[in-house]
Amino acid sequence: MFEAWRDPEVDVVDRDSVVPPGQTSDARRLQNLQLMMNSQQIAVAVALDRLGLEVDLVGTGAVVAEVLEGSGGFGIVERDDIVVGVDGVEIQFVQELISEVRSREVGDIVTLTISRDNETIERQVVLGESETDPGLPVVGISVADAGTAFDFPFDVNIDAGSVGGSSAGMMLTLAVYNTLTEDDITNGRRIAGTGTMSTDGTVGRIGGMKQKTFAAIGVGAEFLLVPEGDFDAAFEAADGDIEVVAIGTIDDALEFLETLPPV
Repeated sequence: MFEAWRDPEVDVVDRDSVVPPGQTSDARRLQNLQLMMNSQQIAVAVALDRLGLEVDLVGTGAVVAEVLEGSGGFGIVERDDIVVGVDGVEIQFVQELISEVRSREVGDIVTLTISRDNETIERQVVLGESETDPGLPVVGISVADAGTAFDFPFDVNIDAGSVGGSSAGMMLTLAVYNTLTEDDITNGRRIAGTGTMSTDGTVGRIGGMKQKTFAAIGVGAEFLLVPEGDFDAAFEAADGDIEVVAIGTIDDALEFLETLPPV
């Protein structure tokens, strides 16, 4: 610990600032691995989009947040159920569930396909009448989109080893993009970078910028691509030993790489 305090490349912080109170290290590790998996999916989606390839967004159903007492769904549908079908019609998003129900009449019986505790079941519900819109059929549940996933035109596998977290999002996106193009977008240059990736291509801030800057210098990188909000911290840590480039979106990164002359 004493050596860490003396090392300018190391920040010593309270454990609670890294691992929330009550959360075990194992739980934290699993959370970071899940973040990495999500980051990989977004990276592939953004890279394929920038290459002009179609990427479909697929929903996983409508999750039940509340069941109205006395409604048609009361005692039949349960909280946290995920509705994935109505009378054999697949439901991916909440709006599809609403449309299917509203296309019927009050008093109609519908068969809901439900995912509950990792099992798929079917339950029949008599549609009731909305309390605020007379004549409008309802199940009597409050729902939200259960989640989304990407449907890629082909499989893309990323081996990140045991690395967790989401801060590699931008670089994963660039790596996938580079793999699927004929030319090397780095022009043979050694490029380091960090930043989360959003589905719209926005690069987000990360933690530990100082340490990541020292790591980039340590591996001999010529350029360090960083989120705009982390530029000052990276620039200060770099101290002229590496060129730091502020990146707002994945398009900014691609445009910068296009300006690099080959080695």
